[in-house]
Amino acid sequence: MVFVEDPDLRTLIEEIAQEKQLDFHFAAQGEQLLQSVKTLRPMMMIADLSGLNTEWLFKHIAEIANLQPDFPIVAFLASREEGARYRLEHAGCKMVLHKSEVEKKLPEAIENVLKGRF
Repeated sequence: MVFVEDPDLRTLIEEIAQEKQLDFHFAAQGEQLLQSVKTLRPMMMIADLSGLNTEWLFKHIAEIANLQPDFPIVAFLASREEGARYRLEHAGCKMVLHKSEVEKKLPEAIENVLKGRF
């Protein structure tokens, strides 16, 4: 399950999914993320919080983490601001990446989820 507004990140995630022969479902809003996690039972969630209006995602990430505490959630931030990183980790994100790290670290994170080592 993926929430990404940045078209370049979306393309990158689609390429990774194709390479690993995975289906990723893209959501347009938080409620859709929450319902998809409940009904589709995805293997992980990827959320881009580098946009200007992503405050609402914190609430949905926390709800998803409360429903499934071991569910792998990976989030991206535009800045290295520790306050946002702390909030995401506290909300239930298992991995928080700076947006510049995504291309390098996301494929490894997905591989770890596939192998049950996240």
